[in-house]
Amino acid sequence: MINWITDSIGRWTTPDPEEELMMVGHVLKEEDRLTLVHPPVLPGLPDVLASLGSVRAIILTTHDHTRGSRYLSDLFACPIYAPVQADRSRLDAGRVQRPEWYEESTPLPGGLVARRTIVTMSDGRPYMDEMSLQRSDVLFIGDLLTGNLDGTLAVCPEQFPGVSDVEQKTAKVARALLGSIGSAPRLVLAGHGWPFSGDWQAALTKRVGEAP
Repeated sequence: MINWITDSIGRWTTPDPEEELMMVGHVLKEEDRLTLVHPPVLPGLPDVLASLGSVRAIILTTHDHTRGSRYLSDLFACPIYAPVQADRSRLDAGRVQRPEWYEESTPLPGGLVARRTIVTMSDGRPYMDEMSLQRSDVLFIGDLLTGNLDGTLAVCPEQFPGVSDVEQKTAKVARALLGSIGSAPRLVLAGHGWPFSGDWQAALTKRVGEAP
């Protein structure tokens, strides 16, 4: 059920009922302590997690990825960390009502450090506002990036079908990520798609250069 990417980082997937995508959850294991990132629920998942250790925390990168967080939080009696800028109504819809709010300066479980990325369109309209979670060996991200099956990198909204002005939005996302995250590890794990291992900064720089 859980596929281990490294000795301490695993992932599992399930179809997204609202998108033509797979939802991906991640677990970060430190001895017997587990941290979950935007976790969907599967039959049997709680038993698998319990066999691995103690779930100490759940971290959301965006209000769009509440998924099974409330259920798992209640089951394991652990806190849910949510970005301070998250839309409260979207969290309420996912039954995440009393999270631990975090910002870039907040110490997080698993040795993770938060970085906020705000994407604004040319006319000033807000487009995306998410947190990423980074450590020396990994970057967890919500919708802003994802890996493709062929090993390439998709920049939002390339992975979402039916979106208009893809090239313009992709360049805006790429530029915002380059400005907000800086130096980061080569392993990128997103809320959808596949792991990406490589020079993500070069891929983003290329998107910016290709902007119309």
